[in-house]
Order: sequence, then C-alpha cells, then structure tokens
Amino acid sequence: MTEFVVGGIVAVLFWVTVISIFKLKKDKPKYFAACEFWVYLPHEKLPSQEAVMTAMVAQNPHARPGFTPIGSKEGILFSDIRLHVSHVLRSKNPHTFRPDLFEDGVVVSAGTLAALAESQSFVKVRYVSEVALADHRHLTFMLHFADAYARLGGATAVYDVVSEVLYTPEEFHARIGEHADTTRPELHVRVEWNPVRGVAFTKGLIKVGLPELETAGASADMRQLVVEVMREAAHRYWEVGSAEGPMVVEYFGDRFEVTPKPKKGGGKEVHIVRIQARV
Repeated sequence: MTEFVVGGIVAVLFWVTVISIFKLKKDKPKYFAACEFWVYLPHEKLPSQEAVMTAMVAQNPHARPGFTPIGSKEGILFSDIRLHVSHVLRSKNPHTFRPDLFEDGVVVSAGTLAALAESQSFVKVRYVSEVALADHRHLTFMLHFADAYARLGGATAVYDVVSEVLYTPEEFHARIGEHADTTRPELHVRVEWNPVRGVAFTKGLIKVGLPELETAGASADMRQLVVEVMREAAHRYWEVGSAEGPMVVEYFGDRFEVTPKPKKGGGKEVHIVRIQARV
C-alpha cells in the first residue's frame, strides 16, 4: 500500500514538473526581429538586382578611403532567405498608397504628400528573423539596400515601417551618411508621447529582436522627463541586447530606476522611479 502511495506521489510530481516546463516554454516570448522599408518610385520600373548590388558595394557614395559600408559580412545577406523584396504597383493596389494609412505619429509634409501622390509603385524590402541574431549587420545592409533602390529608381519618398518615419530620399541618404556606424540606436529607435493616455512608447527596438516599451501613465507636466529617461533606457537596452531587469538612468543630475515588465498583448510596460540621494 505504501509503495502504491509513494509511486502515485512520484507520478503526480513528474507530471506537475512536465506541465510546468511546458508552460514555461509556452509562456516564454518567441524571438522576433523585423526591419522593413518602403521605397516609393515615380514609375513601375524596378532596378535590377545586379544594379542594386553594384550601387551598394562598388559604387556606394558613402564609401571612403579605408571604409566600405557593405563588406563581406553584410554582403552575404544578399542570399539570406530572411531577406524579402516585393514590388507593389499603384495600378493594382491603390489603397496601399493612401497617406491616411500611416500611423498617427508619422509626419507627412505637404511636399512629401505631393510626392506620394506622384508615386506609381514602391519597393518593399524586409528582413525578418525568428532566430536570435548574432550581430546587427542586417541594419547596415537594409539601410543601404533601401538607399540603393531610392537612388537608382529616383525615389519620391522612403518609409521606415518599423520606426514609423517617412523621409524624403535626400533626408534618408543624408541620415545614413551622418556616421559610419549605422547600427547605433539613434538611427532606428524613436520615443514618442501619447498625450491622451499619458505614456511614452518606443518604435524600433523590434529591429534587433527586443520588445517595444511603453511607460506607465504619467501627468502631462512629466512628459519631457519621462520621454528623455525612456529614450536613454531604450538606447542602453539596445546596446546590451536585452530588455530584462532594472536599468539606472541619469537625467539632469537625477538618477532613475527603469524597470520593464511583460505587458498583456506584447511588449513591456516600463516603470520609472526616481532614486532618492542619501543625505
């Protein structure tokens, strides 16, 4: 009888362990990184892949003595199955060219609006990975990939889908040339403020497989403080490659503890607490 009871307990403990492990695996968020650009063109003609490769490597205007933006480690992504290129025509998909489809935070100037109206197609370049990336070379590749299509196609606009920024071709080209390191967070991560909900939120962290962040609600007079602390924390998380655990951030001489926690529906909610200095 005793053996039966002990055996039953062991069996129950075994299945509790199995179920717990299964639940942990199920609850653990899957890795997902995405980088995407839409390059709007005034015609339906698409530059050849050979021309694009040449524009990125041999004839890249951002190259200079001793520095090549697209080297062998970036160039290998030309044949990566995670890279997708598609050509969307206005004649077949007119709804995708409506400016009102952009997110609320996207600024569309009168000039860009006119340029979009003249666009007859756009090239969608996308890089998606569900396997953790060893480095950020895909960011450099994708920026120069989109820029090459823009230069060769006489683009009217370039839209960073993940960061939700709409550029003129000239702005986009100049942005890439600001610094040699095109993997830095300043190029990819935005922090915006939602005045209705009183929260600051990020756009762009998902480019390196990190969850997007959103602060807990705050009053309007805290807007600048919350946004700047959030921006510094987001950049730091980008650099360390993880959005786990608290992060101490300094802003105007004060220190703040930033703690991200999983948020229902995806992403993470960030709690910001001022660290009181010891007297």
